[in-house]
Amino acid sequence: MKLNVCGNEVREGGKDSPLLEGFINIDARPLPKVDLVWDITNGLPFENESIEEIRCSHTLEHFKYDDILRILAEFRRILQYNGVLRIYVPDFDKVNRDLEDNKLTMREASYYLLGGQRNEYDLHRYLFTNMELVRIVESAGFIIDGNKPRPNAYRYDLGIQAHKGLAGTELK
Repeated sequence: MKLNVCGNEVREGGKDSPLLEGFINIDARPLPKVDLVWDITNGLPFENESIEEIRCSHTLEHFKYDDILRILAEFRRILQYNGVLRIYVPDFDKVNRDLEDNKLTMREASYYLLGGQRNEYDLHRYLFTNMELVRIVESAGFIIDGNKPRPNAYRYDLGIQAHKGLAGTELK
């Protein structure tokens, strides 16, 4: 089984990228293409080690730090050993660099860093740099496989791929 967290996004990357196939789409909102409406801060309704891949795209930034840690612990619980975790978040460093170089307006930078603010779910509560994303994912016991750009990725996409190693190999 594969899990797509923030399940309304049905493509691997941008609008011209491949469709995701074989994923259960989960989101807190009853949007088109969502298979399971669920608040992931309340755990996930899956058996231990029952998921082979988790794709979490532009989701973690919407949560407080402590919630992010709980969500990652839950991902670790349900992911099979050697299962793949792919996380995509806005890249604070890229946005900040373009803002400083006058390639973005403050309004545009705010959209990427703070969310579109169109509804209660469209607010960002945490900012990520590559170093911070690696630190948090490793602290949750995952082994980092490297940066994983998506096809036709969004301009300010930061992607990472990790996996759940065998028992005893995770970081403490």
